[in-house]
Amino acid sequence: MMSPEMAEKCQSSRDMHNATLLHQDDFLFIKQTSNWGTWFLAQGLGLPPEGRPRFSQSDHALDSAIAGTGVVLGRDTLAERAAPFPLAIAVTARYRVVCPEGAENRPQIKAFIKWVQKEVENMHQYRTDRRFIAQKDISL
Repeated sequence: MMSPEMAEKCQSSRDMHNATLLHQDDFLFIKQTSNWGTWFLAQGLGLPPEGRPRFSQSDHALDSAIAGTGVVLGRDTLAERAAPFPLAIAVTARYRVVCPEGAENRPQIKAFIKWVQKEVENMHQYRTDRRFIAQKDISL
């Protein structure tokens, strides 16, 4: 994801070699996390430049990208209009609802879980013009 001004300068994925790549460390808990190395390889661009800014929270990295200081990898649902390239990496992360055992049967908790499930189903509308590649299909 990048600011509109930066997107005007990045006409193809090759232009990313000259961009400031912002890294997020809060994705490290995901077993198959996506990172700039994976993204560059999926694009057929080799390895990305090293030594770029790192953020411990994704919202800080996103704020930095919005301010125009660099480019950040992000969830496609957040990047509906800010992802200029059609190729994306499919990540196998999942949503989980955590509550005390038995509380999932309370009406308000059931309603919340049903709402989350519907929202996740609706996310597919954002993927109509994007091509997703599985991480296992990227040569590291």
